[in-house]
This record gives sequence, C-alpha cells and structure tokens, in this order.
Amino acid sequence: MRHRRPVRCGDGIQACRMFGVVSFCFLLLFPNAAWPETTVLWRTPVIGRDVCGLSGRQLALPKDIGTPIRAWAGILTDPGGGRFTDELRLRHLKQVAERFSAWKRQLSGTDTSIEISKRIRHTGTFQPVYFDVAVVQCEKKPALQWMIDNDLDGALEYSGTVTFNRNPAADSVATSPDHWLRLSLATTAKAAEISDAGPPGVDKSVAVTDRPKSGSVLPQKKIQRLKSRLVTLDAPLTRKRHLSEIVAAADELILELEREYGADAIQLADPLYRKGRALGYRELPDVVARTPVKNPAQLKRDFEATFARLQSLVDVTQPKYVLLAVRRERHRGYRGAALDLLEIYRRQHSQPDWYHKKRSDLLRELKLPLIAHQAAADLWCNGTRPARPVPVIFRIDSEAPETVLNVSWTAAMPWRSDSLRLRTVSPSVMERVAWLPVNSTYQVELAPNQFHEFKTDAAMIQSGSVVRLRRISEFDQ
Repeated sequence: MRHRRPVRCGDGIQACRMFGVVSFCFLLLFPNAAWPETTVLWRTPVIGRDVCGLSGRQLALPKDIGTPIRAWAGILTDPGGGRFTDELRLRHLKQVAERFSAWKRQLSGTDTSIEISKRIRHTGTFQPVYFDVAVVQCEKKPALQWMIDNDLDGALEYSGTVTFNRNPAADSVATSPDHWLRLSLATTAKAAEISDAGPPGVDKSVAVTDRPKSGSVLPQKKIQRLKSRLVTLDAPLTRKRHLSEIVAAADELILELEREYGADAIQLADPLYRKGRALGYRELPDVVARTPVKNPAQLKRDFEATFARLQSLVDVTQPKYVLLAVRRERHRGYRGAALDLLEIYRRQHSQPDWYHKKRSDLLRELKLPLIAHQAAADLWCNGTRPARPVPVIFRIDSEAPETVLNVSWTAAMPWRSDSLRLRTVSPSVMERVAWLPVNSTYQVELAPNQFHEFKTDAAMIQSGSVVRLRRISEFDQ
C-alpha cells in the first residue's frame, strides 16, 4: 500500500504561491479572460422606442430588435475611455469651440474673459468613463437582449442576447425577469449573464412635523421661539412647501436680532442664509410649477439684497454658506465662477454631499452634452444627495392595447410624465414604470371619484415595488 505524505502548512503556502503565479501569467496571456464586470441595472420606463437611461436621458433602441415591452438600464464604467476615446475627445473639443463663440456673444462686462476662462478650465479636459447599458425584453421574443451606447450619441448598439444565472437558493421576491426590479449584468468581451439583483435598500420613512405642536415646549425667550419656528419651517423635507413663510419668519427674526445685538451682528448670518435659500428656491422648476413667480424682477432684487448683507457679515465661501454663493452665481449666469465655488465646497466641506448634483446641473446649463452626460452618470454612481427616486411598476389586468390615467405627481421627464400611460406587455396585462421619490404618498385616478393610493416606503419597495390597479370594468356603474 502506498502511504500519502502528510500535508504540511508550508505545502499549502507554496501551493497558493504557485496558483498566484499561474493566474497572473494566465491573465497576461489572456487579458479578456479576466473576471467579468458586474453592473446593476434598474427597471426603467419604455417610451415608444426609447428607454430612460440612469444618466437621465432617453436612449434610442436599435430599429431591428423588435417591439420593446420592458427594459432595465445601468451604467458601465471604463476608465480607459472605451473604443471611441479619441473620437469622443475630438467631438467634445468641437462642442467647446462652438460654445466659446456663443459665450462671447451672450456675456457682457469687463469680467467676461475671466468667466469664459473659468468655464474652459472646468470643461476643456474630457475623459469618457461612463457608458449607458440596457437589457431589453421585446414582444414575442423569449431572449433578452443587451446593448451599450459605446460612442455616447444617445443610441444604443446591439451587443447580443443574455443568459440566465438562476439561483434557486436565493431569497428573491421575483422568480422571473418579468418581475425583477433590478438585475445584475455580468459581462465579458463576448458574453453577458444576468441574475436577480433584488430590490434596492430604502430607508424607513420618518414622520415629518410641519409645525411645532401647541404647548409642546416650555415658554421661551422671543428670539429663541422665532429661531425654533424658522428651523421647523426650513426642514429639508418640507421647506419647498413653506418658502414664503420661511422668508417672513426670517425677516421677523432678523428684526428681533437687530434690536438685541445690532444691525451688524454675526447672529444675523443664519436667518439671512435661510432667507436667501428660500428666495433662491422660488425659481426651481418644480416650485414654479406649483407657485409661479409673480414679479421676477422683485424676487431678484430681494435675493441680491439678502446675499449682499450676508456677504458683509461672513465669508460666503465657508462650507456653511458656499452653496448659496453657488446658487447666486448660477442666478447671475456666471457658471464658471459657480464651478470654482463648487470646487471649494468639495475640498473644504467634510461631507460635500451635493457636489455631484450641483456640478451636473452646471455642466448641463453650459450646454456641453458629452461632459454633462458624464457628470450625470457620475451623480448616479457616486452622488448621495438628493435621495434618488425608485422605479414603481404599475400593472393592470386588461385586454385593451393602452390606457391613460391621471396621477397626483408632477412630471419629471424622462423619469415620469404627468399621467400614467399603460400599454400591453402580454395578452391580458398592461404595465408602466414611473420613477418616484421615496417615502411619498400618491394617487392614481382609475375612474371619476375612484382613486388608488399608495406609498413608496421601504415595505412597498421590498415587496417588489408593484402597484396593482383594478380594472375599470370592476367599478360599479
């Protein structure tokens, strides 16, 4: 009988070293055989023959893939710039040259050249990193197809069909891609494999109080009472609903502080900042949609006067105040100066959560589509504020080809429109996807005086993020 030599610890170490050397040589000889890149894709709206990309733009599907009924979108990362790096850089330089001529015509004043040089400093260098990717399910086609926008022109190029990696042991709400809210796409040079990525994590909703309860606090000095009221009105989740009240409360507090400490007191900085932010918010598109600005010229004067007074008291480039300075430069049209301030914010603030969002907005306003797209993709991949919306799948049993329902939310294209247009995805089912803010309550009007109400909370998302609607025929006449 042949005796086996006992395995010693040193043998295992030697074997690991040999495996590492062999693996390294294998990767050198066969670089495409590296581990596949994995990207999470989210269920996204299908709009005609376009899908909504996570970078916030509509992506055109190839004409010969069939009729799309469901889609998932994601963002691939390639630090090397992809196959069209040089071509994309050249396209960007042409865009900058075109904008340079437009900027010279649009801007006026002695500081025009300084502003333009700032814009070019922030936008002149371009390195593509992010690329839109989608998986699409088409009518009467069992195989799902995947495609990438390799040249960033907004049109997806066909890459092939995907295979399924089913894990029977996985604790998944959905058992079929038809119901997946997110999927995991593992890609190599020649193949792609998908699996259920499960629902996203959503924080539990926090009860928001619009007003302090009567009698809930002990009697306070007037200034402290006014401060508490201003802070309550200016709460992040509700401030947009109370902008006029915030301005009025700030003015009342400012008058009381002036009596107590003087017109140049540092104590005035906080209410001035809150007032300036509320005035700036009055121009946000979603706010204007609800409450149009009656006198834009007066609003501009009020904002400038508030900012000037704040600037006389504090250094507005400090982390606490710099975002208001950024808004002011955007308001004036000085987006290069705003980008400078935003970089100060990124470097000095301990948690510059809004950096990615503000930078994306500014580059989009400069009308440089390639670099603006990269900033929007960077916001999705790395930004933490604002809280991203989540896809909600609306489903109704019906044999009608299409139906349009009224909804309580406002439009934010391409994520959602101001109505719900469901269309056929199978012989007896209609669907539609809309991206909605989390922890909010909405209504869908199914018939006159018949509404379906739901909330985008953690429980709803974890259960599959599906809103099942009743058929119109089920309502009593």
